[in-house]
Amino acid sequence: MPRLAIAPDFPRELSALAPPARGEVMAALPALLSHVPAPEGVGTLRMAEGHLAVVVRQGEVSWLLTLLPDAEAEAYARRHAFSVNPVIGVVEQWDAEALGRVEHALRRSAGQARLFEPVSDTDLLSLGIDLALLPLIRLIGNEADVEALEALLPPTQYLPLSVMARGGSLPEAWKELDSRRTSWDPPEPIDTSDLYAALLRSPDRAVFATTDDELDRIVTAPDWCVFLHPPQHRLARADHYEHPVLVTGGAGTGKTLIALHRAAHLAGHGNGAPSCW
Repeated sequence: MPRLAIAPDFPRELSALAPPARGEVMAALPALLSHVPAPEGVGTLRMAEGHLAVVVRQGEVSWLLTLLPDAEAEAYARRHAFSVNPVIGVVEQWDAEALGRVEHALRRSAGQARLFEPVSDTDLLSLGIDLALLPLIRLIGNEADVEALEALLPPTQYLPLSVMARGGSLPEAWKELDSRRTSWDPPEPIDTSDLYAALLRSPDRAVFATTDDELDRIVTAPDWCVFLHPPQHRLARADHYEHPVLVTGGAGTGKTLIALHRAAHLAGHGNGAPSCW
């Protein structure tokens, strides 16, 4: 059965289009619920005159990433790569082209000091660090090198590295990675070839649509109505709580948003069982 997921950049770019092009895209979208005519892997799909969607395809799963003018979309598709974090199973997006340039620059300027020399490959891999990233990590000399990678790496790769670059321990780095999980349950065995399962674990990166109404809501509603950061998702969509839960945070941190999504979740999935919340 075809499965269509939408990334948060797609509705943003759609809303920015001029009305004629936006109308073309809106008219074309419902047909994608049954069939996405795109090749496997990362590619592009004609959505309107002069505009292409960037799409990731794996079997019956199609993930619409963004919507850009033709040349920009083609460049985006060439530049980016995608993977599944082997420890917590969320989807990861890479600027592979830029990372290649950074690795080349680090090799030219590398000194004697290596920031992560005391950390074994086994420990890095236990933090979900991608095996292909290890050669680059071994070239890093200081915290500034790590900070320069923030825009190029998925958060699940960058955050553990940044903790250790500041002198944090492996348990502290793991805690940072663990905060990106969407479930209270212990990590399950991860199939890094399963894009569908990875997208389900990544509510900040993808939401699935199965009907015309769902699709219309996803592409027209504000971000906060649709896409949740992992901690927000974990709090709002938990099956149940054994004890009352207190959510704290400063102004603008999303407390009310969590409460709204929790209420919507209970309304849509309630089965009459008591819930502490």
